[in-house]
Amino acid sequence: MRYFENIEIGREERAGPHHVSQTEIIDFARTWDPYPYHVDPVAALNTPFGGLAASGAHTIAIYYRLLYELSRKQRDPLVAIAALGFELRLPFPVRPGDQLTLATQPIEKRDSKSHPDAGVARTRGVLTNQDGRVVLELTAAYLFAKRPT
Repeated sequence: MRYFENIEIGREERAGPHHVSQTEIIDFARTWDPYPYHVDPVAALNTPFGGLAASGAHTIAIYYRLLYELSRKQRDPLVAIAALGFELRLPFPVRPGDQLTLATQPIEKRDSKSHPDAGVARTRGVLTNQDGRVVLELTAAYLFAKRPT
């Protein structure tokens, strides 16, 4: 297992790509976010999106799926205790046919003030499409276990 002490500030890791199909967008949206611009390609043409777009919830789900795949590649994933909060931006819509890639890196870390056996790390993750356009940017703080003494 890897612990708080193993986190290297600035070390970038990548996962993906994830191909987003029209069927995936519609299936997700039918269950979780059934607005016309997520479920009806014809109706979506007459919206500010100008066509079918994945919901923000779907884009976040893809981000976390790629983050999970990244952790599976590692022999020893980090021991996360809790998510402490995040800042999210969705500056560009995800469209059918997009290939999404995740790049993530720790940007700062500190000892926890309330949990002496843990530390807090902030990470920045960016999800981009095949053209390099950012579709999601997420900065998150997590509580990680320290190595047992």
